[in-house]
Amino acid sequence: MDRILVVDDDASVRELLRSRLMANGYEVAMVDNGLDAISIMKKWRPDLIITDVYMPSVDGLTLFQEIQSDEELKDIPILVISGVKSMRDIFQPSRIARFMTKPFDPKALLAMVKECVSGG
Repeated sequence: MDRILVVDDDASVRELLRSRLMANGYEVAMVDNGLDAISIMKKWRPDLIITDVYMPSVDGLTLFQEIQSDEELKDIPILVISGVKSMRDIFQPSRIARFMTKPFDPKALLAMVKECVSGG
């Protein structure tokens, strides 16, 4: 079962993602900030990280940089979901980083998650 770490300070977004992902067979862990995400990734290595950009303590961009600088974590795909469309320029689409804007289409999200965890 693929593991997905959801990092978002909005509880309703976390819950929506959790319910959709678990209904599709994914194991899900959730945190509300990047600092907790960094901590949990070392103990519970996810197959995909879904993160917001603007969060307390450690934001999504800093989280992305932390992951990329860690040899054990740098290959984990990251899906950034944000209401800020200009962030798309920072997170150029690649195998490692994908970007979706809020509000997102749940079907498109699940398709992108599947692509990310399959290495597509």
